[in-house]
Amino acid sequence: MLISTPYLVPDEAMLTVLVTAALRGVDVRILVPRRSDSRTVSAAGRSYFGELLQAGVRVFEYTAGMMHAKTIVVDDAFAAVGTANMDSRSFRLNYEVTAVRYDAAGAAALAEAFAMDLQKAREVDKGALANDGLRSRLHQAGARLLAPLL
Repeated sequence: MLISTPYLVPDEAMLTVLVTAALRGVDVRILVPRRSDSRTVSAAGRSYFGELLQAGVRVFEYTAGMMHAKTIVVDDAFAAVGTANMDSRSFRLNYEVTAVRYDAAGAAALAEAFAMDLQKAREVDKGALANDGLRSRLHQAGARLLAPLL
């Protein structure tokens, strides 16, 4: 499962899906920008990285600027691209549009774009999270409290 999103603030259900998939052996990779246009949303998203990494999800931070891709590829046969971010606002409040393809060609095209973006990204590991300073961790914890509103 390949996911690219500029805003990763999963609700409880989405977090459960990602963690459960990784725990049962699915290769789950998520690509987010290193720096977003919203420090609070970025901090809230980063607060989930520890849980995701612990379950085996691989998280990558795009370092070549703001990334706006909103894509998902599942099982080399399902592909989606659209305006929806991985956050509650996109899922519940905003009027988002997503195109879905159930074919190998569509999935392969998005997987190739994902692979090219990964060349401009670095993988997040537990060590990098442990190096976050106290100020950063406090910002993440505070932002996570706001996650249902972001």
